[in-house]
Amino acid sequence: ILIPDMKIFNMALLISVSILLAVGGYMYRDEADPVSLGHLHELDFTIGEWNGSHTDLNVRGLEIRGADSEVTRVYKDAKGREVKLYTGYFASQTQGKEMIFYTLQDLYNSTEETVIQISPGKAVHINKALIANGPERVLPVLYWYDVQGKIIANRYIAKFVTAVNGLFRNGTNGALVMVYSNEKSPDQIEQAFNDEIDFTRELMPALAKYFPGH
Repeated sequence: ILIPDMKIFNMALLISVSILLAVGGYMYRDEADPVSLGHLHELDFTIGEWNGSHTDLNVRGLEIRGADSEVTRVYKDAKGREVKLYTGYFASQTQGKEMIFYTLQDLYNSTEETVIQISPGKAVHINKALIANGPERVLPVLYWYDVQGKIIANRYIAKFVTAVNGLFRNGTNGALVMVYSNEKSPDQIEQAFNDEIDFTRELMPALAKYFPGH
């Protein structure tokens, strides 16, 4: 069985998405109807054994623009573990106001898809990435897209699903979710990802009630 190179697959998918977006732009108005969501700012400050507080997203390589609703938190547990959360929801997307954007290229360049077990019998595909900040310091990040209740890792597939929704549902809403840590040295990376995964298992059910489609 021949397995196509992922770069070729992604390029083919990107071309398909571009054609679909072009057709959609011709056939439909420039901006789809915004799709509102639950009050994202009411996301629980206690998620499982993690307790949160407000923080700012001020990280090189994680510049987000145009989200209609955002949550930035830091969560800690009784063991002293700490993770940070960014959630940005786009009620609609147009050129320059997108959850997949060139300002996140450093994130995309180091992305590797992974599978995590959320609960018995339920696994999801998400991304993990490392953003370098000097030779000995990196920022470990988990991230994924939520498009009409679908958790999607691959950004080209997220674009494709968004384009299809824009054509047939007149809705281009979606969310970007990132769970990340403070900068780590190489020997701390594995533990940082494990902490982020533990938090993500608790986070996904808590987030679901705020996003359309779940």
